[in-house]
Amino acid sequence: MSATPKQICILRRKQLQDRLGIARSTLYAKLNPNSASYDPSFPRPFKLGAGARLVGWLESDVEAWILHCANPSLVANQNQFVGGAV
Repeated sequence: MSATPKQICILRRKQLQDRLGIARSTLYAKLNPNSASYDPSFPRPFKLGAGARLVGWLESDVEAWILHCANPSLVANQNQFVGGAV
């Protein structure tokens, strides 16, 4: 049985804003440790090239963060079953 690899999808800033329904300022506030809106669990962007301005977010990281925000106990229960039978 061969497993089909999951396609990696990268979200750019505007796509991330649209997905979350937030403004650019809110997005950067979530990433800024000096902001009252800072969220240390928020997915971190990564560089897509040599230029520091070209960044993206892994869609899988964003989806995991959304699930965590929607229902933290659901994420904890999913992690409990990873790696073996209960």
